[in-house]
Amino acid sequence: MDVGKRDKMMSEVASEAAGEFLHKYEIGDKQIKSSPETVLQYSIPYLTVRTLQRQEIALDRHEQALNSLKTDSRWIKWSAITTTVLTATLLLLTVALVILTVVLAKYASRLDAVMPRPGNSPNPLSLSPPPGA
Repeated sequence: MDVGKRDKMMSEVASEAAGEFLHKYEIGDKQIKSSPETVLQYSIPYLTVRTLQRQEIALDRHEQALNSLKTDSRWIKWSAITTTVLTATLLLLTVALVILTVVLAKYASRLDAVMPRPGNSPNPLSLSPPPGA
């Protein structure tokens, strides 16, 4: 027999036995005062079983919480790795943009040195005749 089925069956039997005991003897204050040993003798095993069942339920909840935390930690780990990769990619792209900006600034300064500014020389595309023509 499976352990889970056996435990469930024993729990049901214990509950039924406790109910029958209370129904049969209808324990009241008078009987407890007259023979407390007898009441304790019959009630302690029942209370022990109930306490163990509550502990088992609590342990099941703790196990489920632990499994949930394990799953969450895996997600956190993968999120951290993904964030690190994305941050490194953004850093490389930023460095590339800075390098391109520097290269374009140097290129623009060379163009200024090689080509005259538009206001300093005649425009070859203008429609006016050249001087002296």
